[in-house]
Amino acid sequence: MPAKVNPQEALELLTNPSYGGGVRANRFAIELSNFRNIDQNRQFQVVSVDVPSLTVGTVDYQYNTFPIIKVPYARLPAQTITVNFRVDRTGTLLRQLNLYMEELVKPSLGYTSVYLDEMLGQFNFISYSIANNSEQFRFEFYRALITEIGTVNYAHEDRDSYVTQSLTFTYQDFEYKQGKQSP
Repeated sequence: MPAKVNPQEALELLTNPSYGGGVRANRFAIELSNFRNIDQNRQFQVVSVDVPSLTVGTVDYQYNTFPIIKVPYARLPAQTITVNFRVDRTGTLLRQLNLYMEELVKPSLGYTSVYLDEMLGQFNFISYSIANNSEQFRFEFYRALITEIGTVNYAHEDRDSYVTQSLTFTYQDFEYKQGKQSP
């Protein structure tokens, strides 16, 4: 008779490379904070994300008859990001996102009825180490606004896949932070 293994130990056996696990652990998560009607500091497993670009704006400068050179004047973040993530089993986030959008633009009014600062939040993209599950780095997106809730695609015959959803954010600025290094 096989020994009993609790679900947490089974997951560790499957995902830990030191045990020769056959399933890779999900190393990326998103975290939403300070968004109205959405649970605070809750993490969701990321399926895919494109980390946004950062451009430096330049202006032409010429002194007397010297050649024209490009002079940087500002950081220009891409300002939109789309994230695909796994939907939780209870559908809590789906309900909360719909409440957020309903409050952002009330269908009966056709326009927003709250101040923008009340609807802005912070969105973090976090990468974890496979070896010890410590945070490697994170991108923090400030003054973020959810602008699109993507479709949730699933089918009856897809029994071995996860339900995923996409969110599109706009943001004012972002910052890269190095994670805490473990010994």
